Amino acid sequence: MLGLYNAPFETTRQTRGARAMQTLLKLAQETALAKSVATFWPKILTALSDNEFDFPFAILYSVADDEEDGVSQSSENSQSFKSCFLEGTLGVCLFSWKISIPSTLVGMSEIDWDMQG
Repeated sequence: MLGLYNAPFETTRQTRGARAMQTLLKLAQETALAKSVATFWPKILTALSDNEFDFPFAILYSVADDEEDGVSQSSENSQSFKSCFLEGTLGVCLFSWKISIPSTLVGMSEIDWDMQG
């Protein structure tokens, strides 16, 4: 009787590592082509969309300082707020939310949700 023994090998780590490296290379290639901040975000989503196994969804936000007219920022009691703007999504419904979060992030009650558009 003849037989063949094929020893099993675990290749999950190698496969995930190869996918991660491909994604990093794609991110580098795509973002190098961005000519402005506005074109940067779609380039990231394009690179991530090629790897749906590791990135089934993505939500990209940009962060900017809120501009408050007439408020002195030199006061010790004043808080600076940041606004997060939805730049794009992958694998989820597209909504446009503006989120204002104090830089101290003291409590959840200080988060202000304003829907735009």
